[in-house]
Amino acid sequence: GRPIAFRLAHELEGLLLGVKADGRIVPSENDRIRRWLDANRPYEQIHPFSEIAEHLRRALADGAISDDECEDLLFVISKFTTVNPHFDQLRAGLQVLMGMLNGVSADRVIVTPEERAALSRWLEDWSHLKGLWPYDECETLVTALARYEPYDDAARQLESVVGQ
Repeated sequence: GRPIAFRLAHELEGLLLGVKADGRIVPSENDRIRRWLDANRPYEQIHPFSEIAEHLRRALADGAISDDECEDLLFVISKFTTVNPHFDQLRAGLQVLMGMLNGVSADRVIVTPEERAALSRWLEDWSHLKGLWPYDECETLVTALARYEPYDDAARQLESVVGQ
């Protein structure tokens, strides 16, 4: 029970970081967040996900998550993900990364320079994950995006990591 609730908290953290990475949250990203919440409805009675899901449903009540609501949600999530007895830091980091990749790709737009910069900062902060999948593949592709070698191909490859 509780381990899955913490995993979902990490996934949502990454998803929210990803959708806000380009500085705006568009309708397709709100839809992706809503689908994610609906898919995880069976776990809404398990703490801490129960509290997080309640906050998320309130934020989605008007159909869209504002930037302020997104920041508030990230704050609520951080209460549960900063100290996590059920998952070590490596697993948590990889869960956040996968959520972030889902968030970045939620608008179905090739990775923007702002999203690339957000991913690059996150990868730098979590460099201790080097040697693990999908960190290494993401780092290679984000580096290629930074060099524009060719940008569209690297962006599509990065988005394909989400499907694996």
